[in-house]
Amino acid sequence: CRWARRRRRDGRAGASCRPTATTRFADWSVLTVVSKETVAAVRAAASLPSLRAEWLRPNVVVEGGCAFGEEAWRSVRVGNGGLEVLKRCARCVECCVDPGTGRFTKGFEPLATLRKRRGGHYAFLDDRSPHYKREAFMAVNVRPTMDLTLTIGDVVDAVRGSEVVSRD
Repeated sequence: CRWARRRRRDGRAGASCRPTATTRFADWSVLTVVSKETVAAVRAAASLPSLRAEWLRPNVVVEGGCAFGEEAWRSVRVGNGGLEVLKRCARCVECCVDPGTGRFTKGFEPLATLRKRRGGHYAFLDDRSPHYKREAFMAVNVRPTMDLTLTIGDVVDAVRGSEVVSRD
């Protein structure tokens, strides 16, 4: 797979991140990764032709591999470093807002479809926890394992255990 795009406010071609980076307005990690194939699968399942990766506010979009394949990754080797996959990303109602219009979609798609088809619970939460609830999963939360610079077009090696599972 290859980095298809990344989001950066200043518009530069690369993105940098440090393992000690802190998050603001994020619940788990500095970065979220989703694949173009995952977005396409949800677009078709939700019958929402206008759905694009931007609706999910990811930091990084990759291409190559299968839909939801990123959920099986343990880590990612890319650019001059790597990323550790922390968990699947539970989606909130904000993914139902069309960024072009600022309006919620009819039927709160794609969240409604994700809840039906990709719903579940975090395995690390005890069912007695006040945070234990049914989530709708799409994408993964990751963190850098060292200082890291990403560039559009970087080759991505996704690793499950010690086995490389996705390679361009």
